[in-house]
Amino acid sequence: VTGLSGKVQERCFRPGWDVVLPGTLTDAVWWVPGRAVELTDSSGEGWLFVVYDAPDATTTLAVADGDMLVAKRSKAAATQASVSLLMAPSASLSEGLRELYLNPSERLVVTSTLLNLAGASIGEPSTAPWDERLGAYRVELRPLQDTGAPGGPNYEDPTFHHWHGRHRIELSSEAESVVSAPLAFFGSDRISWYVTGGIPQLRDVEGEPTGVPLQISKNWHKGYPNNWYHLYSQPTVAAGASHTLELTMASSMWGDVFAASHAQLCLAGWSNTQGGHWDESALGAFGESITYDPDMTLGRSMLDDVRPLLVDANGRWTWTGNVGGAEFLRYATLSEPYWIRRVARVRSHYESPGPNLTDVTYSGLTSDGRIRVDASPRLVAGDDMVRTFIELSFHFVEDVEYSRLAFFQMAADNYADNGFTRHAWGHRDGIVVDQPMTTTGSVGYTGVRGVPLEGEHPWVFMYTNTRVDETLPEQFGNLGFVVREFEANIGDTVLTTPHISLYETLNEGESQLSFELSLPFEDGAPWCGDACEGRTAFIPAGSTVHATIEYVVPPSSKAAYYGPSAWLEAFPAESWDAPDMMWSLARDGAVEVATEIGSLRSVYPARLAAADGAVAAEWTVEGGLGYRPFTIEGLVRHDGWQLQRAEGDLWVDIDASSSVGNDYWQATQDATTGTWALTYSVRTGTPQRLRLLWRGDE
Repeated sequence: VTGLSGKVQERCFRPGWDVVLPGTLTDAVWWVPGRAVELTDSSGEGWLFVVYDAPDATTTLAVADGDMLVAKRSKAAATQASVSLLMAPSASLSEGLRELYLNPSERLVVTSTLLNLAGASIGEPSTAPWDERLGAYRVELRPLQDTGAPGGPNYEDPTFHHWHGRHRIELSSEAESVVSAPLAFFGSDRISWYVTGGIPQLRDVEGEPTGVPLQISKNWHKGYPNNWYHLYSQPTVAAGASHTLELTMASSMWGDVFAASHAQLCLAGWSNTQGGHWDESALGAFGESITYDPDMTLGRSMLDDVRPLLVDANGRWTWTGNVGGAEFLRYATLSEPYWIRRVARVRSHYESPGPNLTDVTYSGLTSDGRIRVDASPRLVAGDDMVRTFIELSFHFVEDVEYSRLAFFQMAADNYADNGFTRHAWGHRDGIVVDQPMTTTGSVGYTGVRGVPLEGEHPWVFMYTNTRVDETLPEQFGNLGFVVREFEANIGDTVLTTPHISLYETLNEGESQLSFELSLPFEDGAPWCGDACEGRTAFIPAGSTVHATIEYVVPPSSKAAYYGPSAWLEAFPAESWDAPDMMWSLARDGAVEVATEIGSLRSVYPARLAAADGAVAAEWTVEGGLGYRPFTIEGLVRHDGWQLQRAEGDLWVDIDASSSVGNDYWQATQDATTGTWALTYSVRTGTPQRLRLLWRGDE
């Protein structure tokens, strides 16, 4: 916390903290003498500090001469003791939340009840205690097996794909104003079928997703029974009111699609020396799909392990071979070409963990402070393959003269030991290049640098993987990306044609060519006008680059694929491990969206702004392969909405629910605007007209 410092005081059996306070916090209000004080500056900015008593101990606060002493006196002999101090910023405290922090056990009662698949209660409600170490009510979640579920899923039985973990959460407030209830949900990895998936949502009593934000962290490296899920949320409760929610944990499918998830993954237990910020995303619950190392803690790449979906690499419904990784930015200056300037100071924003569409943004600044980076991967729920739309934005804070500048790289310098032997590229109208990969065992650019990718929906493809002798053989997955949107504003030039470069990597003794999304590179010819100052590889301050790529992991063998995708099953077997697959994904996977009610905000993925009235949005869609997410934003409430499709002159409800009910869309709440967004997965491929209708309480 900026401006606060302290040290632990060991005084016999009286542990405590000695906190040095900023000199500006001069005004003190003691809400509870000796236990809760709010210290603010002359403008009212500051902090609330609270300690709590326990049955066997007394904790006290004292403030004097710019110091705060937090001390705990135990009433029983102990060899270990701990002390906790809650600190909450005054600017974020409502009257009700201050009440709650001062006397949590008196102001709010939180109970949880395990539900079976049909929604019936299992056992009696359990009261969640206030946990002073967390500053939240700790809700213990019981496993699926306590409902009578078997020890593991049998995915050959369709029932298991929609066997969600369900928990009724009841909040009863005695506060005199609205409160945001801090909830910490703790459970083993058995609250879902498998911890690589597991997507939590808070639903209302009708089973409709509320969009109340949930933060999720997980660990599967310690081994059962020490694996865990940790979920955090803060739903609001009206003054003196009760509020009932259902925490629903999807594992495999959500509606007709394999559910998409993206969450922080704790590496404790995997390594005692390496860890840091690591994220994992998955389709379904059969193993990870894409992993992320935003801080580059492991020193390899920002996208590491990448695995194809629903191919039999070593049995069905389990992990597949790793064909990763990739980079959001690869950059070195002209004066120091040996020094890759990684993205540093990374901050992660989790807008949605799934299950129809994940939405996470990694934001940072290159280590030399010259380029600001925002990268937003959005994993799409589907039934065919791993598909992620990655929105990339780069702002050049200072002039940059570079020896290397790649806005996206596939495969990565330090994660490119895949064994791909062929590559291709092209656009919507055809295959431009298809050739064997030729490597020299060195590192650096080949003769292909700054080559324009002409045409609509340009694409690149790496295929025919020869890594067949691994425990999980890798020949069942290929890699590619389609550039769906691109605009570079560089000095005096606006460029809408993306360019590619081929870079040879050498990782773990294996040479591999990689594709880089780049800019023109013409020896001796500056291409961005006077702003380039006559230099070839120069970007002036104020320049921006924006791109949206569709990153895909196509299965390479029709015989190995066991998924339900109709379009994949119809695709000729001889074209699976060939450029025809990527060409089709670029050409036939392109969608056109036009709105009749509401307005279009983006196409990849599709986002629409709602209009006023009972029909929030009406739109047509053409093209597409498999399922695509459609998000309608700016809704005034989360409930009562129905997605419909036009069939002739009639509007027909779309309902992909399982027996659980209402388990086929997701909601996201925007606290800033007080509105909601709903996301639905829609099968594309044929022209159709859709609308979102509010039916109220009918």
